[in-house]
Amino acid sequence: MQIESLYDIYKKYPSVQTDTRKLQQGDIFFALKGGNFNGNSFAKRAIDGGAACAVIDEKEFEIPGKTILVDDVLLALQQLAKYHREKFKNLPGGRQVPFIAITGSNGKTTTKELIHAVLSTSFKTYTTEGNLNNHIGIPLTILKIREDADMAVIEMGANHIGEIAGYCKYAQPTHGIITNCGKAHLEGFGSIEGVKKAKGELFDHLRTLTHGYAFVMWDYDYLREMSKGISGIIKYGTNNDAHIIGKVKQSDPYLEVEILQGLENGAIKTQLVGDYNLPNVLAAITVGKTFKVAEEKIKSAIENYSPSNSRSQLIEQGSNKIILDAYNANPSSMKLAIENFAAIKEENKILILGGMAELGTESIQEHQMIIDLVKKYKWKAVVLVGGDFTKIKHPFISYNSSLEAKHWLHQQRPENAYILVKGSRSMQMEKVTEGHKAYFADHLYREGDIIADFSASQILSSPTYLTIQLDEHKHILLEPEKLRNINHSCDPNVFFDTDAMQLVVLRDIQKGDELTFFYPSTEWDMAQPFTCQCGSDACLKEIKGALYLPAVILERYRLSSFIQKKLRARESKNKIA
Repeated sequence: MQIESLYDIYKKYPSVQTDTRKLQQGDIFFALKGGNFNGNSFAKRAIDGGAACAVIDEKEFEIPGKTILVDDVLLALQQLAKYHREKFKNLPGGRQVPFIAITGSNGKTTTKELIHAVLSTSFKTYTTEGNLNNHIGIPLTILKIREDADMAVIEMGANHIGEIAGYCKYAQPTHGIITNCGKAHLEGFGSIEGVKKAKGELFDHLRTLTHGYAFVMWDYDYLREMSKGISGIIKYGTNNDAHIIGKVKQSDPYLEVEILQGLENGAIKTQLVGDYNLPNVLAAITVGKTFKVAEEKIKSAIENYSPSNSRSQLIEQGSNKIILDAYNANPSSMKLAIENFAAIKEENKILILGGMAELGTESIQEHQMIIDLVKKYKWKAVVLVGGDFTKIKHPFISYNSSLEAKHWLHQQRPENAYILVKGSRSMQMEKVTEGHKAYFADHLYREGDIIADFSASQILSSPTYLTIQLDEHKHILLEPEKLRNINHSCDPNVFFDTDAMQLVVLRDIQKGDELTFFYPSTEWDMAQPFTCQCGSDACLKEIKGALYLPAVILERYRLSSFIQKKLRARESKNKIA
């Protein structure tokens, strides 16, 4: 099928989906292939689920009148996006929509979000959602842009040379930002020079335009050099020869920026953690000023922006403050985060760092350099998790997974602590903070809380036993192998889901409440019941020979439908006496 004909169908059904689980009525389903799946095999499911049609590239999955057969589904998606993009070059009245592309090793998502926040105060602005910044996500982003668009902000991620050049063919940006070029994805890029070459493909594209514009962090000599030959260069930085000039006023922990040139009301108090966010803020100001957004709107948009998705988030849990910067990490961003954290004027600081991925042959050396940097500062504790940290001898606490680090943190019961959690996406370091909210808040269990998850018991020091926290000091030891019959013998306010191997409380548990369990002795039929008064120092005095492990699991899960029924059925019976 010709792309023009496919576009006619798209105009009638202007919503594209590649995942049948997210399919809405009237979507066009593109049957993409992956390493472990073939989207063609989901075409019928998509049609049955309400898709207007399915684009496939294997004839055996054809459904007459419902499928569109193409040579390559991914290529068709990208070509459709390109065709749609070109419509914004000549809208009614001769209007053209600026497409601003953003790439870089660090800070591109934060910069994108800040620029979107600024432009949205004055223009209908479309932007990349989440992390849809690759060869699939960028076409999907473009195809969500409607004719009412005034601006488009497109994030471009890459881990190989040539990718950004490919994105530019169908995104066709008119403006561009390279935030920086650091030690990221060295496995794919080969070296820092490879990073510059790959990111520089955006500026290479802009150089081909009669009216191409680059927003350049003028402090970085390499970006100055890379931007040469572009018709329009708008500079920002901390030096006197930039159009927008700013500096860090303070960053303890939130960044406050003082604008020295380009903005009259020069003080901006952000909700961003870390002075390394200064270039991101200056970029957003520069873009706003270029497109004549009112200064008060620029200032307000930046001050009201609050990061999410584990990107430099400051989370307060009880008396503790956690800087969660776990979306990704590379040697450059890790170094900046550590140095910024070290500069915070607090004594009780805990550093929890996950391994850095995709560093190729440089990985061991780069991890060693981070360890050497950490040694320069004084910390309450340092935990290094997974990756090549595990291959290097160091004096710090070491774990293989974020779940193990999570249990260590829970065991410490920190108070009035500052905690930095950072690591590569593959390390899932955000899990370190998950499940601690109830403990940090008030030491209570809430209805539906999982107080023990035996499916994860292999992460404990003994795979046979798991502890259950019933108050802020004591733990109960249970043997999961002997819990299959626990529903017949434990407190009626507790339910053990034998399928999920999870112990659930069916009502709120407060200090002073009593729960009754059977403690498994050597022989199950000899098990003796005991009553635990939550919060009592004598909680476990009557238990003989119990072994106490330090770990405790406390997480919220999506409850199974069976447990939900149990909760509803017992609602009237769960009054605390």
